[in-house]
Amino acid sequence: MSSRGFVSPFHSVSVPDPEKKGRMARKIPKTSLPLLSTDLTYVIVPHARRKRFALVLKPGKKLEVRTPLLYTSSDLLTYERYIVSNQDWIRRVDEKYQKRVENSAEPLSEAFPGRDYILYLGTRYPFHIQSHITSHQAWVALEQNHFFVIRTSNADSKELRIALSTWYRNKAEEVLPPLVEKYAAIMNLSVPDLTYNCVKSRWAVCYPSRNQIRFNILILKTPPDCIEYLVVHELSHFYVSDHSKKFWMVVSSYMPDYKIRRKKLTTYRTVL
Repeated sequence: MSSRGFVSPFHSVSVPDPEKKGRMARKIPKTSLPLLSTDLTYVIVPHARRKRFALVLKPGKKLEVRTPLLYTSSDLLTYERYIVSNQDWIRRVDEKYQKRVENSAEPLSEAFPGRDYILYLGTRYPFHIQSHITSHQAWVALEQNHFFVIRTSNADSKELRIALSTWYRNKAEEVLPPLVEKYAAIMNLSVPDLTYNCVKSRWAVCYPSRNQIRFNILILKTPPDCIEYLVVHELSHFYVSDHSKKFWMVVSSYMPDYKIRRKKLTTYRTVL
């Protein structure tokens, strides 16, 4: 690949990632990204159990470069060259994310206007909509862990659903990775790549050949013990791909009370 217009990482400045302490964010200027026509900030996410680097794009062009724990300046140059060479993929995946959010927001419409609560980690929270706010994008906050506030420029139901869907997705990205890392270490597994969706059919799906787990963001509506069970369940598929007796023996060896948690999780099927 030609390096014309490419900005070496040795001349750019790393800054702390504003969303996650201890990680570093770096910026590639738009002059190197003609297919994106915008500056692209990516985050370096090192992990002790990772052997190779991988690109993971999250909604809103949130790009992560997941790397081994130890990496060099020459590795950074490799990462950035790879990002530039894959900018068409970044653009296409980002467009797909935008369509998916719009199309999958409907299952989250329970609070607009049919019910008077928003479900999070198994708890029902009242909510209040503040409309006519001077903002181009609605946003959601759980205030003092007591109630939700949804601020929006108008009370359009589609905008509200998309805002809540985005909030669940962001929370999934906070809650699930530490749990996966915790149980991957306990189960002597490498940490898989995580992706997220919002569907009506299943809580999660494991792809051992890709070293990937895809979680349904609606799992954030269920209690923490259910979420832990789901993590162990999906990680167990790296040992046994089907749901045979051997599979459930693996699950039981790491979570003896899995039957209780599993049964509890089934009571939340209606939120899908």
